[in-house]
Amino acid sequence: MPVDGQQLAKGRRRKQRELRGWAELVAGGISGVFAQTASYPFELVRRRMQIAGAHDPTKKASALKAIREVWSTGGPRGFFVGLTIGYVKVVPMFAVSFYIYEKLKMLFDLE
Repeated sequence: MPVDGQQLAKGRRRKQRELRGWAELVAGGISGVFAQTASYPFELVRRRMQIAGAHDPTKKASALKAIREVWSTGGPRGFFVGLTIGYVKVVPMFAVSFYIYEKLKMLFDLE
């Protein structure tokens, strides 16, 4: 049975790129840390705006006002207060998602 060049190249590519399970989990976890760290300040401002609207519905919530409030009370570190608990949720979620994604890609022979 002849093997065509594309199938042979695809098989070699998969073998070269295939990571061990623990490496996939670690890579997913690290990506979760970066994603959570980068997006957390935006989530904090969004939550502050939602809370401001709940306290006084007649008052318009402003992103700039929320940013100024966080900056004046905590400085730059104020944007990351509570981030650690987010890691507890996000790191395992990203790790498992990345691992499952890679395994399903291999199972269905997708590139």
